[in-house]
Amino acid sequence: VAVSFSTSGLTTTSVSIPTVDNDISPIFSVSSPLSINEGGTTTVNVQLNGDPSASKIVLLQSSIPGVISISPSSITFDSTNWNNPTPITITALQDTSATNESITLTAGGVGLTSSNLFVNTVDDETLNFIITGSSQLTEGQTGNLQINLSADPGTNVTVTLTSNSPNVNFTPTSFIFNSSNYSTPKSIAITTN
Repeated sequence: VAVSFSTSGLTTTSVSIPTVDNDISPIFSVSSPLSINEGGTTTVNVQLNGDPSASKIVLLQSSIPGVISISPSSITFDSTNWNNPTPITITALQDTSATNESITLTAGGVGLTSSNLFVNTVDDETLNFIITGSSQLTEGQTGNLQINLSADPGTNVTVTLTSNSPNVNFTPTSFIFNSSNYSTPKSIAITTN
């Protein structure tokens, strides 16, 4: 930057003042949001948007640990490679949840302005009932069923029991599955009149 000093009666003097760009930030080769199927992998390039003039370490971090893996988790850029696209591998990790997840992948570091890439993981689990127990009831008797879910619902799920016959009663008539109990069978008594 050139700065000039002037006033009446004096010769104008200019001074050159070097400036350091502090708006250097990592940039991703794809736009947000990025979708990855659970268990799938994709490659994205990262580079800086300007010459950092000194070595800078870009740290790559997920907003929710355990949803994606990032390799490598850091990249070093300097004046010789700042504009070279550097590949990172993002993997959507397998889990037991039937819920799609949205996370933020942040690239930043000391002396850098952080950049975010929004990543959606598309889940591959399906949410179904697993039912075991009585398959036939004799009128006037009670049978038992055990019901649980095939995957983590990710939230509270209320199950309500109904029948197309007014002569069938359930105990209990409803219950809740969640992330901590979805695989534990609930016992249901079925009585016929």
